[in-house]
Amino acid sequence: MARLRRLSRIFGRGSWPGPRRKDGSGIRWRRLAGSGPEDDARRRDSLVPGTAPGGRAFLRRPLLSRCCACLFQGRCRCGIQCRGDRRAHGVALGRRRRGLDQPPRRASGSRRRGTLGAWPHGGMGGRGMSATDSSILGNDLLSNCVHCGFCLEVCPTYQLTGDENNSPRGRLRLWREEAEGKIPQDKWTDFYTSECVGCLACEPACPANVPYGRILEETRHAHVAGRRWLPKPELRLAAAAVARKKFFDVALLPARVLRKAGLLPHPLVFPGATPVLQSTAAYAKELMAQHRPDGPRVALLTGCLMEALFREINFATVRVLIANNVQVVIPDGQGCCGAFQEHTGLDGVEKLRDVNRQAFDRLGVDCAVANSAGCGLSLRKTLEGALPVRDVLGFLGEIGVKALPPRREKARVYVDLPCHLVHGQRATIPESVLDATGYRWQFAPCAKDCCGSGGIYNIQKKENAREILAKKSAFLNDAEGDSVILATANHVCMMQWNSARWGGMVRRPFQVRHVIQLLDDGEL
Repeated sequence: MARLRRLSRIFGRGSWPGPRRKDGSGIRWRRLAGSGPEDDARRRDSLVPGTAPGGRAFLRRPLLSRCCACLFQGRCRCGIQCRGDRRAHGVALGRRRRGLDQPPRRASGSRRRGTLGAWPHGGMGGRGMSATDSSILGNDLLSNCVHCGFCLEVCPTYQLTGDENNSPRGRLRLWREEAEGKIPQDKWTDFYTSECVGCLACEPACPANVPYGRILEETRHAHVAGRRWLPKPELRLAAAAVARKKFFDVALLPARVLRKAGLLPHPLVFPGATPVLQSTAAYAKELMAQHRPDGPRVALLTGCLMEALFREINFATVRVLIANNVQVVIPDGQGCCGAFQEHTGLDGVEKLRDVNRQAFDRLGVDCAVANSAGCGLSLRKTLEGALPVRDVLGFLGEIGVKALPPRREKARVYVDLPCHLVHGQRATIPESVLDATGYRWQFAPCAKDCCGSGGIYNIQKKENAREILAKKSAFLNDAEGDSVILATANHVCMMQWNSARWGGMVRRPFQVRHVIQLLDDGEL
């Protein structure tokens, strides 16, 4: 009875589950005792309804509920003086059971563990992220979250694991409490930070307009700067290579030759006849001299990986723009957009942005266009306030694209919307552009959901990315049409979709194409 009285003082009275309504659902809020700030936070986090199988309602576990093990004994048994905080108690028990070098277990049925980079400082006494935290907390960005839970329904990692800490509001809470010194700095927080795909689906769903993407970018950078978490060595090498665009282009020359010959078998490399030697800039100058369009004038971002390995998409972009009477300028000296460094948390983002600001400055163009959603989002941040940035498909929809005749090929096109286009740029692929391809098309089921690519997420977290893609790509096994084409607007998403064939997730053959390629008749 004494234990029950202790529980009632914390959780209050109330039934569990709540009464049912006529439609079979129901909810009854728990009443929590206390009036202090900690009690207010615990009450706010508890008042989040959820629906369990069978129509009954349940309440998610509050983040600041008292630790029952310490509560029943009347004193802290963790060894770290958690003072009844459940999360601090969980950190202590996890460290005791699994050791310092292993991350916390997943909350779903799967018990696999992620891979973390080296953290040489060890224990809870590692270096923090004071510089970044001060800027974030100074702007009250971390405290803007109202814990409404709208982000849970759109977060791919929360849907995958069911773990509150693996959701946007859970990560925001971890970052805030760590910055305020309420919880220790250890790999518990680092693990959940690295689990985020970075799809930004939570931003349009958030009623408080929390800039989650900006906070995530700064937190990743702070973790890497403090050597709490490091990307894989091959990713650090790749980040150094893409920062030197000319070197990266020459280094991938053998890969272009093998890919054009169909001899580059890799799950992430989709087939295509890429030009080997001629650059997009030289090709654009050649076509401009031949056709002399006199319409809008745009500057095209060619990208680093797109130009080095998937150059045929850039060539198709140039052809489609010129065919629609658009003047195409390829800025000299442009470099990587910096998206790779944003995803890894490595240094050099601002340096790359300065290079592109100089390259796109004073070109006398109406806007800059990008044919990759992720690169376009990064370029928007770079040229904000200086030059409008449009996705090339959205730009074609604005000016009115020329329609191609209906295709004789009996193919069904399923269109997938990249996260960084829909959620990051708050744009879409216009239906008028899709109609102009001449194909029978429809949006893929869950077209706005993440495919699991996440920039480099499918390299860092292969198992998570595979599970996310397996769920999304299941419809292709029953897709209608003699031949099926999966079309999207981001080369990294194309790489991820191509891996569905190699991984056995999709049993029937299908092609992966960029939407701009469907608009290209190849006659120029």
